[in-house]
Amino acid sequence: MGVEFVDIADEEWPDNPVEITESEYDRAISRWPTAVVDYWAPWCGPCRMIAPILAEIAKEYHGKVAILKINVDTNPNLAGRLGIRSIPTVHFIKNGEVADQMIGAEAKAAIQKRISALLE
Repeated sequence: MGVEFVDIADEEWPDNPVEITESEYDRAISRWPTAVVDYWAPWCGPCRMIAPILAEIAKEYHGKVAILKINVDTNPNLAGRLGIRSIPTVHFIKNGEVADQMIGAEAKAAIQKRISALLE
């Protein structure tokens, strides 16, 4: 699926989606204040549909936007804290804050439009 496991402290801007955990969330958002955070689970069909799109976007927006992935099955407390009620949910983070949200799978062009708004 193109997901990396990296040390957040060492990584400049990832060019692949980065799997993070609840304990890494705040540090990752601080490290990469412009990010797309994908809340997903392995059993979720729509989550699997957008995974390759997010992997492409990670390469296309390398140096500008980090793509972060959080498995809600293994991080249920974080999902609850952030109000994630259905998946896939994608948060678009600007300056460390949720600026936009997508619930469900969308086309690549729609995701890119949301990212462009983050970068303005």
